[in-house]
Amino acid sequence: MTTPIPRRVFPLLIALLSAGIACSLLSQKPNEQDNKEQGHIAFVDPDGNIRVITPDLSENNVVLSGGGYFSPSWSPDGRKLAYIRNNAEIWVYDFDTEKSVMIHQEDQDCFANPECVVRILHWAYDNSGVYFHGGGGGPNWNHIKCVNVDGPSCDTFSLWSYPGFDISRSGRIVYLNFSNADALGYGLAIYDIHGAISRDLIPLLPDTYEHQTGGPSWSPDESQVALYIDGKLITVLSNGRGQTTLTEAKLSWNGVNPPTTSWSLDGSYIAYEDGGYIWIIDTEGKNSPHQVTQGSAPSWGP
Repeated sequence: MTTPIPRRVFPLLIALLSAGIACSLLSQKPNEQDNKEQGHIAFVDPDGNIRVITPDLSENNVVLSGGGYFSPSWSPDGRKLAYIRNNAEIWVYDFDTEKSVMIHQEDQDCFANPECVVRILHWAYDNSGVYFHGGGGGPNWNHIKCVNVDGPSCDTFSLWSYPGFDISRSGRIVYLNFSNADALGYGLAIYDIHGAISRDLIPLLPDTYEHQTGGPSWSPDESQVALYIDGKLITVLSNGRGQTTLTEAKLSWNGVNPPTTSWSLDGSYIAYEDGGYIWIIDTEGKNSPHQVTQGSAPSWGP
């Protein structure tokens, strides 16, 4: 025998069910917000265009078409993208005006030398300028330099490096040291552009000259560096005292534009490239990598 539900209870049940549905709808909003807080990834698609996506691919837009683009890098406010074109030109795309302006061009002699190229660039977090690496064409080319965009002028220096570096929020450059004139020799190192010592090198992974190493990038809090080494994607503590292998990842590049890694805004994930695809993995390596889309040179921004 079942007990009938009093009529006065029905309004209460309806109210509770309505509240439950409302709570369910509200609970979806933080997830949507989380996706937005994960920012956007700029990258180069297989046709050489620059695309901007959200990690969940809810947004997937071609920003620059026609091919021939390399190494996109976000401005600190997410309103502009710096990129390489024609090997020796640095351009900036403005999302507000939807126009691009060339801010730097290397010597014309560079065009006559196929190895003389601007390989990779990163926008400084203080908006002081765009740091870039030029490689090939003689001893004056394997270096990192800076070109001003707006705001204060770039620090004037020229840093010997293999094609792979990143600049942190505080102005520390992690790079693949190239010059055997340094006591460090070859290896992953840190250079403080604001330091009192002109070449303030801190060895992270010394003696990596014989290894396939590339794509170093800072975590947002500067506690770690992600990079490829010998077929693996790893993170290494910025004091050089510990490293973690996240996944297998082949380091392959066309000799011009090296592969890159890039951290999410909150430091929870790393975007990287492997086998012609963009992948995302959590920084603790607890989950399998997620294949996002075909492309290269990921840059994670606002």
